[in-house]
Amino acid sequence: MHPILSYVRYLILVYPWIELISLIQLGIETSAICALGYVLVMIFVGLALVRRQGLALISELSKMEKGEDIFSILLADDLRIVIAGLLFLIPGLVSDLFAFMLLFGPVRRYLIMTFHGRINRAGRNENGETGFVIDGSFTRIDDRPSTKK
Repeated sequence: MHPILSYVRYLILVYPWIELISLIQLGIETSAICALGYVLVMIFVGLALVRRQGLALISELSKMEKGEDIFSILLADDLRIVIAGLLFLIPGLVSDLFAFMLLFGPVRRYLIMTFHGRINRAGRNENGETGFVIDGSFTRIDDRPSTKK
């Protein structure tokens, strides 16, 4: 068994308890009604995000399946918003923190750069070439005869 899998197993066991403890602490610091209201508001926010972006994502994925469209950064952006909405649906403060991190700019840019780099590295052959061919002609500026007198 891979060592990371054992950590994932422990994380799956511990994560619900962390979420529960965070909600109990929120109820202690404010009130139980406030904690319940927070959970309900975040569930509605998550439902709204999943509903709005999920339908657009499904339509784009069906176009991709038919060959009418290609995977783009915009599709990845829609997927990011849907994942944030799903995280809002999980009651707890930790999942909401991760959802907010997905929605805001610096984290989004970091994720795009990380996964964009992985996609580019995965598409290269042993010589480091990407396989993309751009056909065209060029003229070097320093090879042109000088017209200055």
